[in-house]
Amino acid sequence: MNGWINKNAFVVCFVILWRCAYCVPIPLRCLIVGGEGGVLPVSAETVSNKVNEVNRIYRQAAMSFVVESCVVTNAMGLFEIDETNTVQRSRLYSMLPNGDGLKMIFVNRISGDPEAFWSHYGIIISASAQAVVVAHEIGHACGLEDVYSEYAGSNFVVAVSGKAKKRKDAR
Repeated sequence: MNGWINKNAFVVCFVILWRCAYCVPIPLRCLIVGGEGGVLPVSAETVSNKVNEVNRIYRQAAMSFVVESCVVTNAMGLFEIDETNTVQRSRLYSMLPNGDGLKMIFVNRISGDPEAFWSHYGIIISASAQAVVVAHEIGHACGLEDVYSEYAGSNFVVAVSGKAKKRKDAR
């Protein structure tokens, strides 16, 4: 049995390494929305650090991301936004041209206190969002759904349909 596990582990590692070697990073086009007096919610260095952590998280899935551009704007009325305000969201998304990659927009705060949210236009992220939150929203933008455990330590996972399914590797 050990030989089987080692052989399969080798194959899995080889496939991951091969994918990483030929993986093309997904470009990120970032917008940092400043407030009055040029106050910025995050710096370009902070954005870079968050993306480095996102890459560490996604390395196991052979995915990587690169900041293609990082633009700063002082758009009045958009330093703090309301997630439900479609006019604000449309204004933010339109500030970056369409093209390859994923739009990431950093604001000071999102009312209602979500740290970030995404739509098919891009991701809007509050200054307080940790890199794991950014990675979570990037996962949604890449088509991944939320997965929830019924309770801590459970072998059951609630599927997208809402029905609990037992993990095959559970004992």
